[in-house]
Amino acid sequence: LGQHLGLFSNNESASIPPDIQVLADQRWDAKKNKDYARSDQLRDQIQSAGYILEDTADGFRVRKE
Repeated sequence: LGQHLGLFSNNESASIPPDIQVLADQRWDAKKNKDYARSDQLRDQIQSAGYILEDTADGFRVRKE
């Protein structure tokens, strides 16, 4: 989903495993729905897998630690 919204450059999204991308998309949806507890839980899962999630003005970016 993130790729389709233009939230990632091709190089960034290519290096993100699909399971991490799914978690990031779910987190974004939770955040938009103001489900901050779920959003925080998903962020923790992403971070424990070795990725950093950064919110931006246009959405979010995921990168390897």
